[in-house]
Amino acid sequence: MVTVADFAGTWYLNGNRTLPCRIQLRGTQLDVIMQWYDDILKVWRQYTYSAHLIEGGNVIVADHEFTDHNHALALPKGTISSDLKRIAWINGEIWER
Repeated sequence: MVTVADFAGTWYLNGNRTLPCRIQLRGTQLDVIMQWYDDILKVWRQYTYSAHLIEGGNVIVADHEFTDHNHALALPKGTISSDLKRIAWINGEIWER
């Protein structure tokens, strides 16, 4: 059975080592930390949200929806592979380690 500890660590967007993302343990919860480079402002940006596991522990889901001007955009949800090396997110992104 997959546990929260199996999700913890550094992941890479589409396996690209220059695009790190992290998942950190906070008790029994997870903090998902996404990072990206803003080409317009020439700075690194970061967004963190809390998440938990569902469906027997192999799916991670955010604790709240992302919003933009009070409109719900998405409820991030990802499934970890059986070898624990890949997360497939519902938006099509793949995180690998």
